[in-house]
Amino acid sequence: MKKMVEAVQVEEAVIISGVLVENKDGNLILNPAIQRDPKIPFQP
Repeated sequence: MKKMVEAVQVEEAVIISGVLVENKDGNLILNPAIQRDPKIPFQP
């Protein structure tokens, strides 16, 4: 995650894809949270 964050420049647009899951505290988490190429189709 740290390397992914460091690779993004300030004000650069990114698309993050993943599946939203709810944890035991009721918080939503994006799983997996990875930087993706917007041209690659995403079908969970």
